Amino acid sequence: MLEIREIIEPRGCRFVAARANEAGLREIERARLACEESVRRLGVLIETDPEFHSAIIRAANKAILIDLHHSFRKRHAITVRTMRG
Repeated sequence: MLEIREIIEPRGCRFVAARANEAGLREIERARLACEESVRRLGVLIETDPEFHSAIIRAANKAILIDLHHSFRKRHAITVRTMRG
């Protein structure tokens, strides 16, 4: 799964840099602040990290990246549930 993220996310960031609007950038910033708060409060990003990555991909405004990311998140959730038993 990590390999897929390494392929998708850098491209998503490039699209964000070129295409993001103010609303998308605000969404990324809200998600980033939530990550910082999670680390401060809990010492981990478990709950907030996925939303941060999703905010970046959504801000890219590229449907294929959003679809790929959504599929990846669903697959990742299944993997995590399986690992937890």
